[in-house]
Amino acid sequence: MLAFALDITQNKPTNSKESEDDELKQYMDYQRKLNHERLVHHSLDYAKNQLQENVDSSDSEKLAQFLQNFFPMSHKFADAETLMLMLRKLMNSQNSTNNWYRMNSFYHSVVFESMQKFVEVYNQILVESPEKAKDLGASEGVEVDFEDWAYLYFPDMDFHIGKSLSYTHYPFAKRNKAIEEKWQEKIKEGNQKLKL
Repeated sequence: MLAFALDITQNKPTNSKESEDDELKQYMDYQRKLNHERLVHHSLDYAKNQLQENVDSSDSEKLAQFLQNFFPMSHKFADAETLMLMLRKLMNSQNSTNNWYRMNSFYHSVVFESMQKFVEVYNQILVESPEKAKDLGASEGVEVDFEDWAYLYFPDMDFHIGKSLSYTHYPFAKRNKAIEEKWQEKIKEGNQKLKL
């Protein structure tokens, strides 16, 4: 199983203050309707299948365009073959129920992008074909808020340094901006070795 900041096997979280706060209760009800394991599994599977489909097309231009669109960060450090290998390792790790596997920033990047794309598709399937969405089992009929999910389950957004977050992960964005500013400062000073 892949290790995130929170345990993805816990699908029925509770909060002692739910009875006092209606908004919190609604939010916790939403959280209880998500199946995090299935969400991660289907995201990786979807990304692997989409990548395989584009690799099989034998059109290098189409593949390059796909990589840029589907993996905007990851394609910069990994080609299609490496991404396929990474996705297979991630899927094998996710399917292993006896062990927890920690990911580095490269793997976080691939998982983040895979989940981002799958959640877009899944939310659309919920509207257009609720029965198909039910078969996937990623949620109990509710749209997945990817921004919220990423904020809760990714330990940081280090892999996003130097890239614009299309979401408002404020704590991560603020931290990453500070790191970027420090780098820019050191570059202007002409320092060859950057220490953070």
